[in-house]
Amino acid sequence: MYSARHVASLMALVAVPAVGWSSACGGTSGNQVGGGGSGSGGNTFVGLSSSGGGSGSGGTTFAQCTSQGQCVNHACNPATTISGQVFDPAGVNPLYAIAVYVPQNPPTALPQGAACQACDTLYTGGVVAGSLTDADGRFVLQNAPDGTAVPLVVQIGKWRRQYAIDVKPCQDNPLPSLRLPRNATEGDLPQIAVSTGGADSMECLFRRIGVSASEYTSGAGGPGHIHIFQGGTGARAAGGAGGTPTPGATIRGGSPPSATALWTSGAAMQPYDMVILSCEGGETANPNPQALSDYASLGGRVFASHFHYAWFLQPPFSGDNLATWTRGTNNTGNINGVIETTLPNGATFPKGVAMQKWLSNVGALSTAGELPIDVSRHNADVSAANTPSTPWIVADRAAPAPGATQYFSFDMPISSATEQLCGRIVYSDLHVGAASGDYGQAAGSQNIPQNAVTPTGCANNPLSPQEKALEFMIFDLSSCLTPVGSAPMGPVPMGQ
Repeated sequence: MYSARHVASLMALVAVPAVGWSSACGGTSGNQVGGGGSGSGGNTFVGLSSSGGGSGSGGTTFAQCTSQGQCVNHACNPATTISGQVFDPAGVNPLYAIAVYVPQNPPTALPQGAACQACDTLYTGGVVAGSLTDADGRFVLQNAPDGTAVPLVVQIGKWRRQYAIDVKPCQDNPLPSLRLPRNATEGDLPQIAVSTGGADSMECLFRRIGVSASEYTSGAGGPGHIHIFQGGTGARAAGGAGGTPTPGATIRGGSPPSATALWTSGAAMQPYDMVILSCEGGETANPNPQALSDYASLGGRVFASHFHYAWFLQPPFSGDNLATWTRGTNNTGNINGVIETTLPNGATFPKGVAMQKWLSNVGALSTAGELPIDVSRHNADVSAANTPSTPWIVADRAAPAPGATQYFSFDMPISSATEQLCGRIVYSDLHVGAASGDYGQAAGSQNIPQNAVTPTGCANNPLSPQEKALEFMIFDLSSCLTPVGSAPMGPVPMGQ
């Protein structure tokens, strides 16, 4: 049981300046609020009342666990529960498969960079009570401990935010809306490298899902978590230096070239949890497929858009039977996409089912239950014969290329046993730029202007339907790796 050590309740989300953990549960004391970035060791906590009490300020000391060394809840009927809903950093879209848990001990710093990690290793501090959000972003923690300033962690992969909440025993404790962190002062974020493109603006998606402009930085340096690198010849022609960046902005054409500063080797990419490859407007200039394979095999996550199919036409990927590839622009216009809810072998695809429901919940689907896609492409066809790959979205029957794969994934190392799979690569023919209006583009345009400045040139528009699909994909890609035929793995309470 958590003790009733007093902390002033907060009606709104208000950051508290310091946190001290009791070591009664075996935890270490003195975790300070602060940096909060992955690997920093800092923990950022936010006071949150489940009862809507008055506001207060000052330092926060978390309630301690029992002297027996295990946090428990009062035995009562009805049981003590905590319920709520988790949103993206912007606070707009509820998110699926977000872990919510009460830790036994203070959560420790998250490791940086690509690595093979089981899901439970990211839920640091031990789990007293835990759950995953559903496709509505909602969760219920069963048999929760009660008290004041009970710690609560909201996390997917290395996105992590920590709250302090008041919990009343023997009843449900509904919380105000929770969300993932916008920046390192609010919590932990993954390290993400973005290679810019002349025909897409994946870097701007993170801005629209709520990541702060202060998190953008040029190349490997700087304190931010969104690291901008300059794509190949297509990006240079369309993204040359120009304009004056404001604080937190990066001239796209002035960032270090991806080919010489990002994908020189798998080891060079390893410090990044995720690598995003924006379409360059032509087949990738100077790709390094071996480096990409090595990085993903280390546990890295890769999102490759459109013309980056060039990576997969060369060894070591060319012999892996990932898809039937068609080269070129292959513009198939504005179409509707179908979300795959079964796997190529006919089994249920749990995440596909969840994606379909989630897209419906956030208003991304047509009345026919399909996803509108602006300026689609047809470069990949995945069938049951392409055994490493799993299609997620395909063109509907009315499209110029019915069944064309718009989004698919495969896990790395290819041909490994399930327990040895470590990283994931996604290929998508869905562009952000086609429907975003970034850098002053007209609707449907995919020509990034030469004076493009990131992130100040990113359009402040609501997410388009295909961007909502990409948001789902990005957070799924951020999560710990589970086999595609399995449901996501949540935090398991100790002793279960």
